[in-house]
Parts: sequence; structure tokens; C-alpha cells
Amino acid sequence: MPNWAFYTLGGIYLMSEVINIIVGMLACTQAKHRHLLKWVPSLHFYFPLGSVAAYKGFLELLYKPFYWDKTAHGISLATTPTQPPTKPERQHHVSGG
Repeated sequence: MPNWAFYTLGGIYLMSEVINIIVGMLACTQAKHRHLLKWVPSLHFYFPLGSVAAYKGFLELLYKPFYWDKTAHGISLATTPTQPPTKPERQHHVSGG
């Protein structure tokens, strides 16, 4: 890669990161969100986690399509053991013919 292309791509990358920080700070300008300004630089670590989660979901879709990786906060804990649902009685149809 020629030097000019390397520096051009590096400059585009740095400018995109600066724009990303500016947009994040502009999103926190309202009074109720100003406490989040200090966390804007951490978005550089947060955004790649979305890619990791997408790859994990894709691999689970390929290798374990019926597996549901449910988080602990989504599972309700029963205080008493419940009886399994009973199978309803099958109604027999008698044709009068």
C-alpha cells in the first residue's frame, strides 16, 4: 500500500472516531443525560460487543438452532414446585350413521 493511501485511510479512521465522540456527546447534551458524558469514550469498547453478540447468535443459529440462551433475569423462579400440566382428555367422536 502506498504511503499516501495509508495516511489517507488513517486520517479517515481518526476523523470518523472524532465524529463518533462528538455525536455521542451531542446526544448527552440534555440535562437529564449530562451524567453520561463521561461514558462516551467507553463506546469504543461497547460497539464491538455488538459484533461479538451477532457472531455468537449466528453460530448458535448454525450449530444449535433450537437452543435459547436465556439470561438469568428472564427466568422466573417459582417458590413452590408446580405440577406439570395434565394432558386434556381426548374427546371421541361417535358418528351416528
